[in-house]
Amino acid sequence: MATLVDLVLYAIIVGLLALLLGAYLADGWTKLEKKSNEALRQDVAFGTGG
Repeated sequence: MATLVDLVLYAIIVGLLALLLGAYLADGWTKLEKKSNEALRQDVAFGTGG
């Protein structure tokens, strides 16, 4: 049977992992968004230029 201390430690570890995962996903999303914005800008520039 898990004690209260075990549950608290487990909750802290899971919380930290969730924060790390959230930060990683948010960072990846902003990079992806930036890339798509740049690609869109290039497409627009190419379309108007050519």
